[in-house]
Amino acid sequence: MATVYSPEYKASIIERMLPPNNVSVPELVGETGIPKDTLYSWRSRAREQGLEAAQASEALERELRRKDKALAEAAALLVLDKKLQTLLGADAGEGSAWSSDAP
Repeated sequence: MATVYSPEYKASIIERMLPPNNVSVPELVGETGIPKDTLYSWRSRAREQGLEAAQASEALERELRRKDKALAEAAALLVLDKKLQTLLGADAGEGSAWSSDAP
């Protein structure tokens, strides 16, 4: 019959196998009595999940940088619009030079 380990215990063992701890599988087999194949499987899955999480994080960071650039561009356009209104003496109520109702 297969032994069932609690998620907390399993997570604590996986944490010990991964950096910065890097406890070897044979050492953990001696300490815990968990079969080496089980430990190797846990470590492999944890590394795969970590890689997937890192890739997702990189994609989110790229998207954030893209949106930051778009926001900076929009802010620059608003500043330029305000300067243009000031230079042309436009009234505040006339709207932006960028509005669709501009002549």
